[in-house]
Amino acid sequence: MKTMQFTSNIPCLSKDPDCPAEFSWCFYGTWQSSFLSFQDATHMAVKAIRSLLTRELKFGSSIASKAVLLALIRQTSKAVLRITEDEISTNKDRMNYDIAEKACHPRVTQELKRPEEQATKEFLFLIQHIINAYIDPSKTIKERFYSAWYLVFFCRMWKLFLECGIKYSDSRPDAFKAILQKKFITYNLHSCIEINAHNLLIFHNQMRSSNNPNLFLPTLLNSQHCEKTFRSLRSMSTTKSTVVSFNIKEILQKAQRLKILEETQTTTENFAFNEKKNKTNISSQMNS
Repeated sequence: MKTMQFTSNIPCLSKDPDCPAEFSWCFYGTWQSSFLSFQDATHMAVKAIRSLLTRELKFGSSIASKAVLLALIRQTSKAVLRITEDEISTNKDRMNYDIAEKACHPRVTQELKRPEEQATKEFLFLIQHIINAYIDPSKTIKERFYSAWYLVFFCRMWKLFLECGIKYSDSRPDAFKAILQKKFITYNLHSCIEINAHNLLIFHNQMRSSNNPNLFLPTLLNSQHCEKTFRSLRSMSTTKSTVVSFNIKEILQKAQRLKILEETQTTTENFAFNEKKNKTNISSQMNS
């Protein structure tokens, strides 16, 4: 994280003269940067939902917390929300992206209607903006920039609000830091939001300046594609084999099989290895 902040020069103590005037009031990095840094957006969404599940986040006079989600789950049918109490209360897998995606889905946020639930609803919207900006392939460039910088401005104002409230209520020098650790998102997540938004803007400018706007592909700026490839390689073991590790030579031997598998999955419509569905179809045919 510190390396990314250093290479991106965020926050920049002085205004960059190369930065366009329309961005100078909000841009805190180096405009003509030759090295771009991006935090994995999937991990950002996971860090965000972890903040909600482990802290009581203060929004004005309201609190966003896990308790609000748990209360909603207990009052609403699982068929409506499609998220269980066990997923929220235990959350043993700290890198489970599915929980973040389920929690910020409209079928959940539209059920948060009471005034005391609005803070939690707003925070779930922030997670949705992370997905819209960097993960969802269907979003346009304008939608991506809107979501990315909405996150930046919201978090800046949120942090400023907490700072102003502390100055009037507690004069201790470490009081603000203590409040941030309990009522605000983690420092790591806040840094990720700033770094990604700044570098997304620089990335788009560089692709447009080089007449390669088609190479502006924010959805590829994460490690999930590499992790998916690695999972596929590990799964290519023989029947009843427990050996899942491999060396470079074995990767090259599996490369052609992996290529065929990936091409089949990406070029064939409605192609999926759904074992459960196949078993259901077979059993229904037998019963009939």
